[in-house]
Amino acid sequence: MKSNPDSASVYFEKSQKIIDPDQSFIQYTILLREKAKLQEQQNKLRQALKLYQEIEQLATDRENDKSYLDARIDQAKILLKLNNIDEAKPIVNEIANSDLTPLYFLNCQSQDTRSKFLGSDRAIR
Repeated sequence: MKSNPDSASVYFEKSQKIIDPDQSFIQYTILLREKAKLQEQQNKLRQALKLYQEIEQLATDRENDKSYLDARIDQAKILLKLNNIDEAKPIVNEIANSDLTPLYFLNCQSQDTRSKFLGSDRAIR
């Protein structure tokens, strides 16, 4: 099946009008992230960066650490692709000094996996 970015963009726009970020935060941020990935594939890096910044703001408003960290990582990646080292550096430092546990634990499938990561005495029960 051949990809059609223009058609996808139309459907992303329609979806954004239908999904309410207040009622469906996770679905809305997934939509924005997928839209940003499409922008990246089309080398529209500034547009992708704006979408990741929008996700960051939504996550900040809702105190959602995982979405916030994901958005900051994506922003740093785009800034590095744009060769904006000075802009990316504080974001990378912020990420390096952050507790990355939300990124890991939300993807864990079992207690055993968490135990292996933290050690059995520190695993969340």
